[in-house]
Amino acid sequence: PLIDPVTEQVALLIQTGDSLAPVSAAQSQLWHYTTVIGLAGSFLAILVGFVLLRQGFQPLDRILGVVREIEEKNLTSTIPADEGPPEIRELAATLNGMLQRLEKAFSSRELFIASVSHDLRTPLTVLRGQIDVMLLRPGLDEESRDSLTRMSQEVRRLTRMTSNLLLTSQLETNPALVTEEVDLADLLNEIVVEMRPMTQDHSVSLKLAAVGVVSGDRDFLKQMLMNVMENAVKFTPGGGAITVSLTTEDGRAVIRVQDTGRGIAPEQLASVTEPFYKGRKPMSESSGGAGLGLFIVRRIVDLHGGRLEIRSSVNAGTTVSIRLSLAEVA
Repeated sequence: PLIDPVTEQVALLIQTGDSLAPVSAAQSQLWHYTTVIGLAGSFLAILVGFVLLRQGFQPLDRILGVVREIEEKNLTSTIPADEGPPEIRELAATLNGMLQRLEKAFSSRELFIASVSHDLRTPLTVLRGQIDVMLLRPGLDEESRDSLTRMSQEVRRLTRMTSNLLLTSQLETNPALVTEEVDLADLLNEIVVEMRPMTQDHSVSLKLAAVGVVSGDRDFLKQMLMNVMENAVKFTPGGGAITVSLTTEDGRAVIRVQDTGRGIAPEQLASVTEPFYKGRKPMSESSGGAGLGLFIVRRIVDLHGGRLEIRSSVNAGTTVSIRLSLAEVA
């Protein structure tokens, strides 16, 4: 402003202006470059970091891959301990030592079970034979006969438990199957005849709608079906019915053992094939056995590439279905 010296008032006001477009353009360009460079730099930093981390964690990934594949059956696997930083090598060496100790412990356990089971079978067989001979003696009073009968039943139960322990030890080592053509109809007939002394108080019906020949180990298959039948007899009260059937469905032989026993609670169905599982009842209140019957059944079915299905209703009975592939025979 220009001030009049006489009146001391503003005589003239001069105002100039200039466009801010270049500044705004420069500012926008700066924001654009900053955003683009920032995003690109962040992405590049993330990518480089991922590559470096990926490369740095490769030894650990290899260790995890080996650990995931390790099971009770292949504890002899070793983890590579000659790659990566010292910490990774030390971790691998520690895990290898742990695996060696576990493998030794499992081997000792299996050897112990197999040895004890094998050593127990002979005296139990002798004891059972002696009791049976004593039961044949004429003039045996009723009280002694009842006592000997109960002793014979307990010895039979111990013999079955010992056989199951020995068979469990064999199955856990993935045994080689002695494969042959097995006629399931003949095998079921044989089992029903052999189990007549145990099923005298039950109604047993055999329905062979089809003749099924499968390829498998006959001894294992027989033990599998015997365990299913023994469970049906054990958990079905006297006067109950047991139905054994053989059919073919979708190119598979289907064996079903249905009983009218006490059944299995829904929350227990998923666990009945686990080893040593005996339900909610304590050992003293159970129906005998070591809880290995259905575990052995599942292992034998798996070894033969079959499928096991168990359906049950409390106080209505249980149905065990076993599906096995039919063999191609002339």
